[in-house]
Amino acid sequence: MHLSKEGEILKNELDNYNIHHKNIEIPLYVVMPNHFHAIIICRDIACDVCPNEQRNPNPSQCSNKDMARHVPTLSRYIASLKSAVSKQIHIFNKEFEWQSRYNDHLIRGNKDGNKIAEYIENNVEKWDSDCFNQ
Repeated sequence: MHLSKEGEILKNELDNYNIHHKNIEIPLYVVMPNHFHAIIICRDIACDVCPNEQRNPNPSQCSNKDMARHVPTLSRYIASLKSAVSKQIHIFNKEFEWQSRYNDHLIRGNKDGNKIAEYIENNVEKWDSDCFNQ
C-alpha cells in the first residue's frame, strides 16, 4: 500500500500513540487509502468497570443499565487522533474531513480477536476488490 501524505500523517500518529496516550496500546493497525482499521487496547478503570458484562451502545440491550455505552478512553483517543491528523493535513489539504463517527467492536475472546487481526492483516491484499475502492 502506497500511502498518500494524509495516510503518512495518520500512520505517524498511530505509530506514536503512546507519547500522549499512556492508557492505550495499538498492537495492530492498517492504514488504507480512505480508512483505517486498528486494534486499540484501553487500559484504565473505565474499561474494567464490568469485566463480565458486554458493553452495548443500545441501552435497551445492555444487561447492566449502569454500564457506560462507550469506553471513554477510546472516545477521547479517537477524538484526539482525528484532531491531530486534521491539523497537520489542513496545512496542505483544506478539503480533508473525517466521517463524523467511527465504528467500534468490543473483542470478545481469542477467536473473535484472531478473526479481527486476520481481517486487518489481509485488508491490503483485498483492496482491489473492496467496495470502498473507487
